[in-house]
Amino acid sequence: MNQKNKNKKTHDFLIREVRVILKEQDEWDGWFSAEAFGKFISPFTDVLNVAKVAIKDVLVSTINVAKQVVTFDLEKKREIEDKYRQTKKEIESEYAEAMKPIDDGLAANDVKMLAFAMNPGLFMATSLAKGAASAGKPILDYASEKLDLAEFRPDGDTNKDRDDRKNAAGGGGGGKGPLLGLMGDLNKIFFSPLETAKDLIMASDDPLHEQDPSLPSEKVSEQTLEIAEAMLKDMGIWKGVQAAGEKRLRDKVTEIKELEDEFSAVMDLIAEFRQAETLEQVKGAASNLNKHGLDISQQVSAVEKAIKDQMTALQNDKSNQIKKDLLSTSSPISAHLTPESSAEAFLPIIEKTIIAASLQEALGSVREDMFKQIMSFAAEGMTKKELSDVASVSPLGKQFSAAVMGLASRLANK
Repeated sequence: MNQKNKNKKTHDFLIREVRVILKEQDEWDGWFSAEAFGKFISPFTDVLNVAKVAIKDVLVSTINVAKQVVTFDLEKKREIEDKYRQTKKEIESEYAEAMKPIDDGLAANDVKMLAFAMNPGLFMATSLAKGAASAGKPILDYASEKLDLAEFRPDGDTNKDRDDRKNAAGGGGGGKGPLLGLMGDLNKIFFSPLETAKDLIMASDDPLHEQDPSLPSEKVSEQTLEIAEAMLKDMGIWKGVQAAGEKRLRDKVTEIKELEDEFSAVMDLIAEFRQAETLEQVKGAASNLNKHGLDISQQVSAVEKAIKDQMTALQNDKSNQIKKDLLSTSSPISAHLTPESSAEAFLPIIEKTIIAASLQEALGSVREDMFKQIMSFAAEGMTKKELSDVASVSPLGKQFSAAVMGLASRLANK
């Protein structure tokens, strides 16, 4: 690859990434339920006046350190794209070729191209119906004007060069196909009386929701599918597009496994860390994180100091005001305590509060951010609604969508 093409590839990649960062990561909000922090820990943080500053400092520094390690960097994304998404380029080329005779205005995007690959016949049939509706013509008339099918050519057509090219590509360029008689009958039975776009037969489920709402919502006819499939076969791309769609699914499943293998270990460790309630448990979890390159030992030391400082303040509080303030929160975790309870009896609350409000809250934020990055990338910028649309196109589309959404469920439950 020459330097100019390499630079363009890098530029295009970065543009896509900026679009994802600015727009699409928020699509994956809401996958994590409210943590216990909000219900049981938050009320205590305002009471711990000595530890307040330390909690905030540890929270910020932990996020900063963790994000440098637990991140989905651009180089890794490019590596995965190069390994598993080359088929997208093949589909884009075939899509452009197939769409051009119908409507140059049918601009390509990832969702349309994927739907095309998952079920080329239905996608083309729906596109034909849409084009015919826009032109206000019966589908047969519209197809005969737009498509270079053998069935539509004059009997004296002898364009050998064209037919040789199509035959070489696997198309049916040479002779007339079996559709000719079928179309003649259809023209009499279905299409001759039709005069307006509102009479056209459109897609029943309209997978990409592009149907004009003023048109009747009826099923794409088998005959329209016949025309669409004949067109794709005549162009020599029918089998190629089907094979590309199947490969696209296989690549996506393999890509998702690699993504899960890459990030599951760290996300599991963060989840383990977030279950820790005592300082000793935190130290053990932090040691495991360190083995994966995430060193938060300084932050753990700062938390340990904050706990000791807060306990000293509690022990020196002759008025028991700190204890009274802690008990005023009416939290279940302090229900068994009274102002006369020993300072040591309050240690679990202070430990748990400072750990949760600093280290665990920070790592939870990093975990959720990582989840969004992974899912936005795995979904290739598609929203959950668009993945649902792809699933409605065909069994292949359903498997593609299920692979992406399955990854979301597994990662969110870690």
